Amino acid sequence: MKILITSGGTKVPIDEVRFIGNMSSGRYGAALERWFMEKDQHVTFFHEKGSLTSNYIYINNDGSVNNPHRIVYKNYNEYLSVIDLALTQKPDIIISAAAVSDYIVDPTQGKISSDKDELVITLKKAQKILPEFKKVSPKSMVVGFKLLVNPPFQDVVHAVQKVLNNGADFVVYNDLQQIRNGNDTRLLFRKDLSFIEAKTAQDLTQIILNEHFTWSDR
Repeated sequence: MKILITSGGTKVPIDEVRFIGNMSSGRYGAALERWFMEKDQHVTFFHEKGSLTSNYIYINNDGSVNNPHRIVYKNYNEYLSVIDLALTQKPDIIISAAAVSDYIVDPTQGKISSDKDELVITLKKAQKILPEFKKVSPKSMVVGFKLLVNPPFQDVVHAVQKVLNNGADFVVYNDLQQIRNGNDTRLLFRKDLSFIEAKTAQDLTQIILNEHFTWSDR
């Protein structure tokens, strides 16, 4: 089975030397890469430059090496090429674990002067990527991610529903406070908002594969 995983953050240039970014080391995406490789899946790992990879090489039963296909992007604009990648590959499963920018900037040519006491930057809504996955590869099962910080559960449900409405078939919910506390538990939400708890990335890979088996029979 072909699996496309995106991982890491995205940087939005302000000028030619500065950017707005988000916090993502790619740790969890790298763990997913490792465990899908362990399960003998064909993985394309589309990750931010400098973010983590699994550095994992899996030896098949016949002695051949099953290496992931790794592709690096540097910033938000390069990240958008993932849409063409999905169009070309038509993966069975797309796992959008990258922390994609919600807002972008029209960058200034050259370097903005540092002499100003205040600098006003106008942000505008970024393109939603999940609907594009469905347009270019409608048979792919799309798994989105949503990160919040210690919210009430009704806020979790509302946020997850928005991601589902934007083209995801399933949503993995992360709580940043729990992650900081060393808790790797994630919740995988279905379209009907029922969910399954995954205590580790290894658990989540198996849950996603199990869900794909029934999802593809729908």
